Amino acid sequence: MLVVFFTLLATYVYFCQGGGWNSNSRLALTRALIEQGSLQIDPYHTVTWDKAKVGGHYYTDKSPGPSFLAAPVYAIGRLLLRGAGPFASRVDGLAYLIVLALVALPSCLASIFLLTFLHDGLAVTRWWSVLLTLGYGLGTLACPYSTLFYNHQLAAALSLIAFCLAVRPGLGQSVWTLLPGRGLVIGTLLGWAAISDYITLVVALSLLVLLYFKTDGWFGLVVLTLALLLPVLTMLSYNTYCFGGPLSMGYHHEVSPMFKELGGWQVGFRAPRAAELWEILFGAYRGLFRGSPFLLLVIPAVLAGLVRFSMDLRLRGWVLVCGCIVCVTLLANASMTYWTGGAAAGPRFLVPALPFWVLLLAGLPRALQWVTIPLVAVSIGLMVATTAVNPEVPVTFQRPWSQYTWQQLSAGEVGVSRQTYQDDLIAGDPEVARRAAFNWGEKLGLPGLWSVLPLACVWVLLWCWFVWKRNEDPPDIARA
Repeated sequence: MLVVFFTLLATYVYFCQGGGWNSNSRLALTRALIEQGSLQIDPYHTVTWDKAKVGGHYYTDKSPGPSFLAAPVYAIGRLLLRGAGPFASRVDGLAYLIVLALVALPSCLASIFLLTFLHDGLAVTRWWSVLLTLGYGLGTLACPYSTLFYNHQLAAALSLIAFCLAVRPGLGQSVWTLLPGRGLVIGTLLGWAAISDYITLVVALSLLVLLYFKTDGWFGLVVLTLALLLPVLTMLSYNTYCFGGPLSMGYHHEVSPMFKELGGWQVGFRAPRAAELWEILFGAYRGLFRGSPFLLLVIPAVLAGLVRFSMDLRLRGWVLVCGCIVCVTLLANASMTYWTGGAAAGPRFLVPALPFWVLLLAGLPRALQWVTIPLVAVSIGLMVATTAVNPEVPVTFQRPWSQYTWQQLSAGEVGVSRQTYQDDLIAGDPEVARRAAFNWGEKLGLPGLWSVLPLACVWVLLWCWFVWKRNEDPPDIARA
């Protein structure tokens, strides 16, 4: 368990991606809260085009959850790192700390919950649990988005932890009691996930329905619901104050002409289309399976899982919840007018559903589990390469991995992003600035691809230690 946690943490910590329109917009609200005591981002609006304008004032157009959660981290970081050197005193350094505390660390914790749920809850073999967990943490979009100040991976981590806390005690039982304390934690996690990425509302609703039928402690369910509603009411109040109504969002008041034409990319929905659905899954531009081919095995896994788990009524609920989350998220993405998601290496709107996708792989027959090993290895290679180069692939590249990521790697380039959290997009062009992204190998003086070598060494040392510790306890190997 520890070796998986530190493998993921070392990877996420190793890369600093710099800024971007999305991240800068979120950080602008955090800075406004701490530095100005305001929800208006007027002093910082020039760092992004992802913004709204109402009554002559600028606001972030993003969901407010990540910015609110980042505020205490930003405030504490300013106090602790004051005078600690040029990097630490810059906004970029504080943003890096926010990514570590708010995205990377929760992602690692969520992966441990995933591993425990698979091994202890579903009685999946240890090696298969570890492989699926590493596949999720390093071989899906969870890897690059754990190094960015976006909302998707934070919401995914909170939702996964809440799911495990809600479902794990009831596995193997027809009915169980939801204690108020556990309900408070689950509701809080789901609430903050929902106001971080609105699509995770489907996670909350699915779990509420499941718990309604699986628990006999009504008080715990009431506590969960109230805890969930508190962050949601906070967001509705924020919308009312900034945009004039509880259901009015920043996307309704976009500054960017492109987003205005789309009606606000999160607001512009229409009936899902088969063409977009195909592109989201298989397409060269945004295909999920292009970057994480091991997820293709979810098809035979679901078919086998329906037989394996559905025969036991006590296990059927979590399969239905995971399937519902995956299907609804896919259809929602295919319904968006801006389904591509802008600068990205894959279908980033699916990130909140990816842990539930991996959970469905638990039902894969043992005869096919060995096929997963090379597919997971390829997925990890693709996703770590994307993380090392730049997760925000420019929209002009129709084949992100072959035309952009691999081209940069073949030229010996990593960490190519040039936008910081402080670039003035109106006064200057960040493309002519120095590189803002870096990895810690570069800080040690290693050039190009050699800069990734220290991370590889950390991986080898961690897993050598793991093998050595297991060899000290032969009976444990026999049990595994």
